[in-house]
Amino acid sequence: MKISTLMKDYIQQEDKRNQSVGRHLLPESFMVQNDLPLQAHKNEWTFLNDAGPERLSRSYEFNNLQQRSLFIEELMAAEESSGHHAKITISGKMVTVEIWTHDIDKVTELDKEYASNCDVMFDDISLIGFSDEY
Repeated sequence: MKISTLMKDYIQQEDKRNQSVGRHLLPESFMVQNDLPLQAHKNEWTFLNDAGPERLSRSYEFNNLQQRSLFIEELMAAEESSGHHAKITISGKMVTVEIWTHDIDKVTELDKEYASNCDVMFDDISLIGFSDEY
């Protein structure tokens, strides 16, 4: 007997079992939850390969200058401890980060880790409430 036949029979039997057991009989924990607070995180990093080296780029916009300043301080501390540095452009409440491995002018795993750490820092700092005064 072919495995595809076995699988087809199994799936048909499983479908019949699912139809015979009403959804109302299943405990709530077995039902699909669509209202969970977690959502998939959209990757907002852009791969650039135009003029200059191959690199990852992302712009972060902050609610206030205190959040922006804290992000930059945390970013500088992380760069100092890792020895891996990015091109950082600051404009108002916006910070743009471009990262690549300078020795080979390409994106490596180290750059992807750096990008991920930036996202974590941004998410954490975005939760901190500051007054609008600076």
